[in-house]
Amino acid sequence: MIPTSAINYRHLPPPPQHQQVATWSKVLIAQHVQLKSEINHITALLSQPTFCIFQFDAKLRRLIKGVKTHLQLEHEFFTPVLSQLHITSNQKHRLTEGYEALFDTCESTAKLVYSLKFTLKNTAISTSHIKEIECMFSDIRARLADEDIAYSMIDTLEELHA
Repeated sequence: MIPTSAINYRHLPPPPQHQQVATWSKVLIAQHVQLKSEINHITALLSQPTFCIFQFDAKLRRLIKGVKTHLQLEHEFFTPVLSQLHITSNQKHRLTEGYEALFDTCESTAKLVYSLKFTLKNTAISTSHIKEIECMFSDIRARLADEDIAYSMIDTLEELHA
């Protein structure tokens, strides 16, 4: 397993000033739509009786790259704002502690699909493997739902400071 310290945050610009927070929340929300769309495309591919594992791998790698980028942006632009939001401590915990857990889930799923490329060729993926991949999708969806709640509060916070 790749250590979570492999997430590279150093190449990102410094945290935003107050007036930029709303702009970045809109960027992150737009990424939510893209990530959900990628999940839907992959789910549709999984539902087919047979498919090219290489095509599946490419789509999954694209999704994982998007999730990692999203996590990096959140770390820099969203985490500083969390202290100002009125959300439950459980929601804050899930958002702050969930970065590394979701990163690890993505890595383990990528490794699974990488190994399947060499064993399956163009045959069906087993039910247990599909469930493992769907578990990653479930983790991503849960995280996006938590973020949607917090992001909607950013708009309210911005209106109060305007």
